[in-house]
Amino acid sequence: MLKARRPGDWHVHTMMNVQGGGPIIGPGKWVTITGSMGSFVNPVTTLTGQTIDLENYNLGNVYFWHAFWYALGLAWVAYWVRKPMFVPRSIAVEAGKANTLILLLTEKLLWVLLLVLSLSLLSQWEAQTNSIQSQLLCKLVYCAA
Repeated sequence: MLKARRPGDWHVHTMMNVQGGGPIIGPGKWVTITGSMGSFVNPVTTLTGQTIDLENYNLGNVYFWHAFWYALGLAWVAYWVRKPMFVPRSIAVEAGKANTLILLLTEKLLWVLLLVLSLSLLSQWEAQTNSIQSQLLCKLVYCAA
């Protein structure tokens, strides 16, 4: 059974998903939802037996982390804007001196970083592939016997 959150008149359709074909929409019907959004509750019982309402559970924590990351982002932008960096670099690029903005040491460090990250990604991909292959082999060979 579905629960409606927003009162009003809504035009809804049934839908059936077909593998390889996508959704097929059925006939439409008007449904009238009564009540109010303020009285909507979504209770869930956790594995510990505690019943919580998902509509307002731990909302303070959600607001805190949203505000924290928003403030951190604003601080990051303010840090880079306060330095007289954007305009001089833009002038250098427009004057055709963009190559002087990157130091040789910085370029070498970036290549090393690219190599290390690429090798790390490749090794993780290889480990994952080997793990999946061994799981498939186990299922096909040992379980079939």
